[in-house]
Amino acid sequence: MQSEFYPFQSKNHCQLFEFESVSEWKCIRKQVIFRALPGEPKLYNLALIDILENGDTSDAVVSDNSDMRKVMATVIHCLLRFLEYHPFASVYIRGNSASRMRLYRAIISREISEVKNILEIYGKNGTKIELFRSNTNYEAFLIKQKTL
Repeated sequence: MQSEFYPFQSKNHCQLFEFESVSEWKCIRKQVIFRALPGEPKLYNLALIDILENGDTSDAVVSDNSDMRKVMATVIHCLLRFLEYHPFASVYIRGNSASRMRLYRAIISREISEVKNILEIYGKNGTKIELFRSNTNYEAFLIKQKTL
């Protein structure tokens, strides 16, 4: 992945990552959290969280810090590091709105050529899971390391 990304720190066996989104106007603390789904020990949910000024957290706030591409590149690097540390895990990604899902689909479509040799990316609709297709709407994505 060639895009510029923020430096980040990992904690908790590469299940928590922290970084700062920086612009001329503000600095926003962010976390990327991987949590095992109940009853699925090798399936993890990915959450991108803003830490608000009052200390609360939110995965729904629109930061609008004019660095979305750099933030998303950082999330991808965190995902890659997580999968290096947890090579048999799969990561479940679902946006909390239709616009977030469109954003995630666009990012995956743009970056897939760079990661297709190391990652398997699937789209999920209902119970149907298929290899990711760029022009298809999905309700969630599943990502895992490519097996040899």
